[in-house]
Amino acid sequence: MGKYKMTSTISQPIPTPVESQPITLSSRWVEIKHILTSGIYMRAHRAPRGLQVRTKQFDFDHVVVLAHGSVVVKSDTGDVKFKAPAHFFIPANTRVVAATLEDAVWYCIHPTEETDLAVLAEKY
Repeated sequence: MGKYKMTSTISQPIPTPVESQPITLSSRWVEIKHILTSGIYMRAHRAPRGLQVRTKQFDFDHVVVLAHGSVVVKSDTGDVKFKAPAHFFIPANTRVVAATLEDAVWYCIHPTEETDLAVLAEKY
């Protein structure tokens, strides 16, 4: 897959998160749903406004679809604000933090032939 760059910038401050430190996706504040179909694994996330969610780092590119709400995605290439409906790409070997500006729902989409949800949940 090719390289993708987030090109937008934000001009407003990021709101103070509910907790003082970014949290991982295993937090009790983020609802996660696993969706599996032939060759595709989707991980649905629902998070309340004011949260910072640190993602895992993968060795492949993947796409994220923001279905509801708005977020600021922070990475070493800059901060970008997205408002649903929107999609963006996260390049391989990139870790991002998503700060929810509103209650938000997003889907991380991963290509895979794995069918065991326990394995998928651990890997992604």
